Amino acid sequence: MNRLLSSTALTLLLFGCAAEEPSPTPAAGTAPATVPSAATAVAEAPGPSTGQAEKLVAELYREHDAQRSPFFQTDSRVPLDKYFERSLADLIWKDVVEATDGVGALDFDPLYDAQDVEPKNLTVQAAQAEGATVRVPVSFDSYGEKRQLTYVLAPAAGTWKISDIRYADGRTLRGVYRPVAEGGV
Repeated sequence: MNRLLSSTALTLLLFGCAAEEPSPTPAAGTAPATVPSAATAVAEAPGPSTGQAEKLVAELYREHDAQRSPFFQTDSRVPLDKYFERSLADLIWKDVVEATDGVGALDFDPLYDAQDVEPKNLTVQAAQAEGATVRVPVSFDSYGEKRQLTYVLAPAAGTWKISDIRYADGRTLRGVYRPVAEGGV
């Protein structure tokens, strides 16, 4: 019986909080106070956390370094869609499946911005808000040279997706694929 009362009380408490309660009549000259409902609180909840953006970039490097990179493979588009915004995933996929003689627009490792790399001290840095997107800087050493690139991520269906990679020399991953988007390689 006590369990039944406890669960009933809990249910009333949970569902009772979801309804807006009228506030007492405000004093003259003050605005009425309202208690937001649970539905309002969910609707105003922020998007994915910046920590999720950092984790996505770090996971991409782990998969890449374990020889499971979404680049240069034609088995499945699923890995591309996991990490990249739809329009960028489309460009990458189109390039790799339509590549003649096995070489498409991408002739370097996009995660390290090099054809030959010996990465050490890889650091995925804290995400930085930039309008509706976030930037995630990544740094590493290769052959004694300090390198850095920046991932730009956009919110998509409650998570983050990579929408571009900015390289130190001003190039971008989307820019590399621009000829693919325009119909040539």
